[in-house]
Order: sequence, then C-alpha cells, then structure tokens
Amino acid sequence: MHGRGRLIPRRWPGGRERRQAATAKTKLKEAFDAAKVPVDVEMSSQAQHGWSVPDMPLQPSGQPNYNKADADRAWAQLLALYKAALA
Repeated sequence: MHGRGRLIPRRWPGGRERRQAATAKTKLKEAFDAAKVPVDVEMSSQAQHGWSVPDMPLQPSGQPNYNKADADRAWAQLLALYKAALA
C-alpha cells in the first residue's frame, strides 16, 4: 500500500441507493484529489450493509449480511494501512 489509503464505504446492493453511493464515491474521490491525498475508494454491489461484521443479523430474506471473503480482504487492507502509517 506504500502510504496509499483505501476507504471501503458501506456497500449498497443496487437501485437508487447504489446511484447515491456512486455519487458519494465520486464526491469523496474528488475531495481527496483536490487535497492531493492519494486514496482508493471501492464500492461493490455484491455485499450488503454490515458485510464486515460477523454477528450482524440476517437480512429479512434470511440471507447473511456478513461476507467473510470481503471482510478478510478489507481487514487485511486496513491492517496494511495501519502498518504503513504507524511504522
């Protein structure tokens, strides 16, 4: 990561919320660019809100919110960021 930050915001499944998230992602990226701060902003339509918390309740459909693969990847990125920033 070499000092680059990676923000992984809430992830929305689609529709109006997905468009709003895409707009927010663009605005966030523009703000970091204006401040000349390197950042990666990532959004996936595959995960639900709460995707990184193992004990989140199930969705009304009975499907889990938690996504272990995405959570493991996000935690690895966060720990790498901390290691680079705090070294």
